[in-house]
Amino acid sequence: MDSFPLSTAPQAYLDIKHIPDFFVALEALGWNLCYIALAIQSLRDRSYGMSLIALCNNMAWELVYSVIYPPAGKLEQGMILLWVLLDVVMMYSALRFSALEWRHAPAVQQLLPVIFAAGVPFCVWGHWALAVQLGPEYGIFWGAVSCQIVLSVGALAQLLTRGSTRGASWAIWWGRFMGTNFSTVVFAYRYLYWHDVFAFVAAPMMRWCLGVQLTVDLAYGYYFWKIRAQEKRVGQVGSDGGVKKL
Repeated sequence: MDSFPLSTAPQAYLDIKHIPDFFVALEALGWNLCYIALAIQSLRDRSYGMSLIALCNNMAWELVYSVIYPPAGKLEQGMILLWVLLDVVMMYSALRFSALEWRHAPAVQQLLPVIFAAGVPFCVWGHWALAVQLGPEYGIFWGAVSCQIVLSVGALAQLLTRGSTRGASWAIWWGRFMGTNFSTVVFAYRYLYWHDVFAFVAAPMMRWCLGVQLTVDLAYGYYFWKIRAQEKRVGQVGSDGGVKKL
């Protein structure tokens, strides 16, 4: 998302702007693929693919930066609102099929509506507070990075604790990997050619965040491949790519 007006960009950045713009398009394609695949796979597997805290956190970021601090571009506004709608589909799946996923934890099973009802407002509060403290121009970036880390770590934890690829797919992983890592490429170009505004990209915390995202996403790909291979051996994967719960 572009939160800084191009009128403030140096000529050096404007001269190569078409390059980061290309990666911004790939980043948007990746996240749209990820979200749409998540919604489809959730309904197909009668499960959900995004962890509960990531779902609350992502929806909160989307609400803050579509309602309180909306982007200037209509396309970006529409894209964020699309993500909100797809999050609603995933929340519906989590509530609808919670009896299947949380039989081992009845308290969570019974409190899922409360978790969403409380989790989203608390996360909205956090993203709003970050925007107030840093300014929305920087809050949108740091908030998005927090969403990406929580999403990636939550997905890996969910995959390993379930021991199953229910609610997940290669399309979801590939979309998330594209969205996360093409945004890093965009950050790099802006750091190099628009340094006075994007100097924060080289901050130790940002480098740690980007390193965690890449490491966790690569680990997810490996364990997804390993678990999916086991599911295929025992005939757990249907012809439509859905995963049966044994």
